[in-house]
Amino acid sequence: MNITQIKLSFSNAYLVRGHKTILVDMGMPGEEDKINRPFPAVTPDLLLDNAFDLNSFGVEGCILPTPGHTAGSIALLLADGTAVVGDVMMGGVMGGALFGARPNYHYFAEDVTAVQSSIRSLLAAGVQTFYVGHGGPLRRADVEKRFAGTA
Repeated sequence: MNITQIKLSFSNAYLVRGHKTILVDMGMPGEEDKINRPFPAVTPDLLLDNAFDLNSFGVEGCILPTPGHTAGSIALLLADGTAVVGDVMMGGVMGGALFGARPNYHYFAEDVTAVQSSIRSLLAAGVQTFYVGHGGPLRRADVEKRFAGTA
């Protein structure tokens, strides 16, 4: 499995290459004006309450719900120990522009207790490298050290 980070002005995206190529989009430039605006209702193709295995889609990994930043936050965990975790945490400060490899809480969380639980779940799942929506990537040892006692 190969993950390539794509730096955008507002956020990050990742190309995950294995048997198939997947684009994991963490936001696009210009989307910041959509925050706190109503969105049209959609009917999801898939509802996730628990981990969801992706092997039938040709991806050795799973989707894990990681609520906290938002109630619907998810992470993509791959068999090689890498994970795209979005905004459950971030790297550094100033949107990851400074000290991007240092784990930190994201600036916004709907539920900080849920964020801490999600970080525990990611660590328990064996994640070694965390690809975050801002900054990063983050190493497991640094995440464990930063969130020791809280996560």
